[in-house]
Amino acid sequence: MFLASISTTCSTQIIRNALNKFLKLNAPNLTLCRKKYYLPNRVCSLNSVRFNQTETSGSTSSENIKPYESLSAKKSRNIVAERSYFDTHVFVSSLTENGFNKQQAEQLCSLFKEIVNFVSQDIKKDCVTKSGQELAIQQVMIHIGSLKKDMIILEKSEFSTLRNENEKLAMELKNFREQLNDEILKLKSGFRLDINLEKSRSNEQLYEATNRLHKLDSRIDTEISNVRALLEMFKADTIRYIAGSLLTILVIILGALRYFTI
Repeated sequence: MFLASISTTCSTQIIRNALNKFLKLNAPNLTLCRKKYYLPNRVCSLNSVRFNQTETSGSTSSENIKPYESLSAKKSRNIVAERSYFDTHVFVSSLTENGFNKQQAEQLCSLFKEIVNFVSQDIKKDCVTKSGQELAIQQVMIHIGSLKKDMIILEKSEFSTLRNENEKLAMELKNFREQLNDEILKLKSGFRLDINLEKSRSNEQLYEATNRLHKLDSRIDTEISNVRALLEMFKADTIRYIAGSLLTILVIILGALRYFTI
């Protein structure tokens, strides 16, 4: 068992080296496959292929390689195994150069071919043909054209409605402006009439006030003249009273002097 495990490990290492060498030589021919599927441990793993080697024989038969697969996988293998994306002869030659016999190399080549075909079919599921792409582009352009027409029609209808609304608003604004101008003219005429009435009233009141002032001035002048006349009369009476008083005192004094001198 120990020798079988060692031989299995050596065979796996030889297969990986052969696959690496083959991929380096044939990498430009595998452009349809993704890069992650080029790894040898993904292409041929120990879970997919079982190597049964014995201690006595140095070579294995075709029954030593037994892949685990279902019935649907076998049908898919028959479908995708018809096409090859790489040079199988070079791949078989590289395996035989690294220690495999011809039968083992051919079986590994067919297995690798099926794996590459499965990967390419998986990749093709996410791809589209040129005719399909052109058809999809035409359909998209048709949808875009219909959308453009709908947008133009909608834009025209909306533009017409907006224009009608703008015209209505312009008419309403014009009517409102005319009404506002009429109201302003009425207010101006009313203010002017009120101002003229107040001006005439103020002029009349001013005229009456000036007449009253003139009357008061004349009355004050007459009163002043009367007061002056009274003052002059009182002054003359005072002078006469004082003169009479002085004469009376003088006569009394003279009579007294004459009485005492006799």
